[in-house]
Parts: sequence; C-alpha cells; structure tokens
Amino acid sequence: MKILIFSGLLFFLCSCSGKQKIPSDILPPEKMKNIIWDILQAQSMNNEITAHDSSIDKQASLSLLTREALRLNQTDSVNYSKSYNWYVAHPGIMKIFLDTLYEQKQRHKELESPKVHPALIKE
Repeated sequence: MKILIFSGLLFFLCSCSGKQKIPSDILPPEKMKNIIWDILQAQSMNNEITAHDSSIDKQASLSLLTREALRLNQTDSVNYSKSYNWYVAHPGIMKIFLDTLYEQKQRHKELESPKVHPALIKE
C-alpha cells in the first residue's frame, strides 16, 4: 500500500513540474524563434517588393522567400510545420520565444527610427 501511495505521489509531482520535454524531432525553441523571425522579415520584404512592382506575383514571391528562410535555417517546410504545430499545442513554451521575438522586434524598430531631439524638429 505504501508503495502505491508513494508511486502515485511521485507521478503527481513529476506531472506538475511544469517542464515539458521537447521531442527530439521538434525544432528547439531558439531555432524556431530564428526561423519565425526570418519568415516575418521575408513577409515584410515581400510586402515592400510587391507594393512597388505589380508585375510580381505576391504569393509566389512570398513562397520563394519563405523557402529561402527555411533553407538558411537548415530545415524544410515539413519539419517547420510539424514543429510549429507542436508549439501551438504547447502555448506555454511557445510564449517564451514569442516574447523574445517581440523584444527583438522592438529593438529592431528602435534602431531603424532615427533619434531626433524635439528642439530640432521644425514646425
């Protein structure tokens, strides 16, 4: 009886640890963060390019840029999709690297916008 209670308690403690092990066939969070960042950059670039040239097929261009982002990160669309779907099913883990992506975007935006002292702005 003591063994059964101990086993049940041990199982309960292990299941409540909050640490979820990422399967080996799923891309690690840091790599997913980098891939998502590159895909977001590709989407932004695609919007810029197709806004200035109506002869470019927007969807084909986006597909090409996305494939290039995956290639640069040494993965393919199947592995990316499988990993992305796993992270969607585990939002607590996904939130961690999405938060760092948001911070990275904010830093990127700050670096792009020139800092002008209010006294220098002519009205």
